[in-house]
Amino acid sequence: MLSAPAGTYRHLEIALSTGGASDAPLPGAESLEQRRAATLAGALRARGVRPTGLAVGLVPGPLGLVTLTFRLLPMPGEGEAGR
Repeated sequence: MLSAPAGTYRHLEIALSTGGASDAPLPGAESLEQRRAATLAGALRARGVRPTGLAVGLVPGPLGLVTLTFRLLPMPGEGEAGR
């Protein structure tokens, strides 16, 4: 992700659907879904995406659905936690 305008940063959120209902437990740490999420995050990091600009996780929903959300956010102020 290219540099953002001054005072902002780019954030990418990737949600991989697990195929489960909204009240179903999420898959365990060694599940295919977890491995896919970890592999995707690692590949993006290897291509230069900063960890503060990336969130990858699992959500209930139709199996095979991947949702990408791109945001342009203000830089945290002095003393604020990073995103």
